[in-house]
Amino acid sequence: MSDLLARHQDLIAPVIAFETDVVAETTEGIWVTDPDGRRYADFASGTAVANLGHNHPAVVVAAHTQIDRMVHSGCILRYDTLVDCAERLRGITPDGIQKFAFANSGSEAVEGAVKLARYSSGRQGVVTFRGGFHGRTMGSVAYTTSNAKYRDGYHPVLGSTFVTPFPHPYRWGVSEEEAIERSLDELRLLLKHVVTPKNIAAFLVEPVQGEGGYYPAPPAFLEEVRAIADEHGILLVFDEVQTGFGRTAEWFASDHFSIERTSSPWARVSPTGSPSRRMVHHGRSSTLGRSGPTGPPSGETLCRPRRR
Repeated sequence: MSDLLARHQDLIAPVIAFETDVVAETTEGIWVTDPDGRRYADFASGTAVANLGHNHPAVVVAAHTQIDRMVHSGCILRYDTLVDCAERLRGITPDGIQKFAFANSGSEAVEGAVKLARYSSGRQGVVTFRGGFHGRTMGSVAYTTSNAKYRDGYHPVLGSTFVTPFPHPYRWGVSEEEAIERSLDELRLLLKHVVTPKNIAAFLVEPVQGEGGYYPAPPAFLEEVRAIADEHGILLVFDEVQTGFGRTAEWFASDHFSIERTSSPWARVSPTGSPSRRMVHHGRSSTLGRSGPTGPPSGETLCRPRRR
């Protein structure tokens, strides 16, 4: 065991399961170089963050330029790069998306979207779909059902969370049409026997399930989920933490569907490798004042210019 690995094991709490014992000395493009000069191709892209590769020259220049201007602003100062970034995002997001809130992680973005739904609707319930991954913080882990281990030792999880099946035709050994009907039947039964629609603030769904098995949602399924949401005044939240920013050959996976989403948390795949996540919302949910969903100060200056 190298000295660094021994020190790492001694000092770093094992709350993150590192996939390898490779020690990175430098990174450039797809390459990671260790202290002995061995090079590794990073096919994980920094866990789906470094879409442009590590240390892209344009990103490095933009970051250095911003450091020379201003590093930290908190929520005290207003600055141009935050607005510039939001304007550019509005240019690639679907019609109707009006406002943007920046966060520090995918979990925080998901929780912000749920807070938005609860605050704007006055309801508390959230329906999620089995196999979904929405984060591992104390709030978001209630919505995550890709693996029960994430909840071990943390019960009770957040209340008013209801789970219903996501259509998995391959695993179920049925046709896509049969899987869709089975999932929709279960959703309708949930709203009839477990919780009434008037208590549901949001449906929270991944357009493509990630940890749940990398299953794209059938278009007919999401169309009917949208119809049920509209019928009962429920907000539809697409979690695009793993699928946003070109990962599915559209800017967002939900762009493949002719479906209006109410809000979307995006994260991880911001293409520059910076720790930025965001939550956006549609005009129909833009009722928040300063007492609405919030978290620690985010949208930091050093993360914004890299989007320019």
